[in-house]
Amino acid sequence: MRSLNVLVSNPEHFQLILNFKAVEVEVFVNSLEIAKALGLAKLYAEMIKTLESVAIVVSKDSLRNFSNSRANIKAEMTLLRCNIFSIGIDKEVTEEGICSKVRTIRNLLTKTGDISRLNNYKVMYLLKSNKPRKAIDFFLERFSKANICEMTNFDLFWMLKSINDALLNNADLKSVEMNELVKKAVSEFDFNKRRTSSRFDFEGAGFVQDTRRETTAKRSRR
Repeated sequence: MRSLNVLVSNPEHFQLILNFKAVEVEVFVNSLEIAKALGLAKLYAEMIKTLESVAIVVSKDSLRNFSNSRANIKAEMTLLRCNIFSIGIDKEVTEEGICSKVRTIRNLLTKTGDISRLNNYKVMYLLKSNKPRKAIDFFLERFSKANICEMTNFDLFWMLKSINDALLNNADLKSVEMNELVKKAVSEFDFNKRRTSSRFDFEGAGFVQDTRRETTAKRSRR
């Protein structure tokens, strides 16, 4: 505890603390202690908001840039994911609140990997709410608008899970439509190719820094 207090007391270690808070949330998610994970995710988001208030003091024009920062997006996505996991556990988690959060985060994203992750969080929410037919309709809409080659392996996983859940729930599916969708998706995917280029990634949803890329960049600067 003493070493932790020393670490926290030094502002130079703030980024390390933020990384720890993100991983701490994942530890409790993986332990299925969802209520604890949600509480930690809220605390993590509050820490980022505190950092935002400091940025505003330095420059009021920094608000938009801060909202689009990796730190803020990471905290917002973590909190959204924990809220989705908490459906049926925490009465304060509502459909309106989750939909509002999805819309807010969507306006912050520009990278394909982040957009894909948010879309799959929406699918996760629909499946947890026992709405697999809506999840499939969401994929059908995405496939009609986007180049299927730009989608990640995680997109394919959630699409197949949506179809599986729909079948298990006896949802009204058009077999020809589903067959064509799956065939097209599978035929376009190269499962030997790493398709996730984002700097943070647990299950296509969590957050682990790509240290190899950072190490390579540091060596090149030397």
